[in-house]
Amino acid sequence: AEAGRLTHVLLAGRWPIATTQVSLPFEGGRPQLVYSADGALTGAEALERGLDQLVASLRESGLKVVLLGNAPEVGWDVPRELSRATWAERPPPAPPGPELLQERQTLAAEILQRVAAEHGARYLPLQDALCQPDCRVEQNGHALYIDDDHLSDYAAREVIGPWMKQQLADWRAALGQYFQIVRDFDAVNAPFDTHLSL
Repeated sequence: AEAGRLTHVLLAGRWPIATTQVSLPFEGGRPQLVYSADGALTGAEALERGLDQLVASLRESGLKVVLLGNAPEVGWDVPRELSRATWAERPPPAPPGPELLQERQTLAAEILQRVAAEHGARYLPLQDALCQPDCRVEQNGHALYIDDDHLSDYAAREVIGPWMKQQLADWRAALGQYFQIVRDFDAVNAPFDTHLSL
């Protein structure tokens, strides 16, 4: 492979919005309509067709594809509620349990798994890194979210990054078969000059 050539693509999204077509009650519970490019399909069908076409195209181009599952949707503003709980010396609201995850994420997870299997891509469900079975919203005094459904920098660095490294270790081993040198690059912690030198 040529130096600097793109080899991997990671696709992430808030997949349950597409499949359920509704935001969480905390967010107003408003409809979130998703359509296919031709307007013929909506919701889960539109998501599956679009992902299927995109991943097929990426794989045909020789790229490795990772479909990253949705971060569990908490349903409340994590930093605000953790701060309020600390100030009031009370526990924060309960994080989402298996029932909410099942309700919101099952269909999206099934679609991601099918598309990954069909095209030789990888599916990595984020809930595996964050939920056992209840989902964590903080670790060592740090919020793992910046609101109700977006992960914080701390979560990316300290939870998701190490977990993904472990999950994708076999890809690194595979690269070692084709290249004399395989280097790790930590995009989160690398200085800006290092980013530019790539």
